[in-house]
Amino acid sequence: MHDIFGRLDVPHEERRVIVETLMEASLSGYHSHGIMRASTYVDGIRLGTMKPGAPLTVLKDTPVTRHLDANFGMGPVTATEAIQQATTKAASNGIGCVSVVHANDVARLGSYMQAPALAGYVSILLVNDAGGNPAVAPWGGVEPFLSTNPLAAGIPWKDDCPIVIDISTSVAAAGKLKTLHAQNREAPEGWLIDRDGNPVTDVRAAPSL
Repeated sequence: MHDIFGRLDVPHEERRVIVETLMEASLSGYHSHGIMRASTYVDGIRLGTMKPGAPLTVLKDTPVTRHLDANFGMGPVTATEAIQQATTKAASNGIGCVSVVHANDVARLGSYMQAPALAGYVSILLVNDAGGNPAVAPWGGVEPFLSTNPLAAGIPWKDDCPIVIDISTSVAAAGKLKTLHAQNREAPEGWLIDRDGNPVTDVRAAPSL
């Protein structure tokens, strides 16, 4: 993957962060958010929707908060830096909150929770897509209206083994559906509905995929 991203002019340090993030997800068993996303990143770079080397601009800053513009840079790079900045603020002031706009896919959220938890901080990471990719119908509804709105948390624990929570607020993460689609497998019952609101297991019938 290093060579692939290198051919696309991704800076060396950004390549390292991206590859380590995707590899960590796959090696942790989260294949839907791991190496398989490399092709999505390659496509994004070629289309210009993901911009290697994009600056992370500070829009607003206080002792305990910071609002950043990622300028459509590489998601894992943005998330790693945002978490580091939040941790730095927490170290100085007891709490740190960093928000980011114009960001891209960050892969597995849980990957970013290990470092602050090992440093002794409780951390929470929330992600949405600002309505750009509605995939979840509201309860009792039919039309995709909500994002999967994933969230993750890291909690320090004994023996340098933090508790990491990484969930989607939908029945299943969108990445898992894409994995099933790539493997030509059906989804478990209760995961999907078609355009008429009928339960289905054929991933291709889901209007949000």
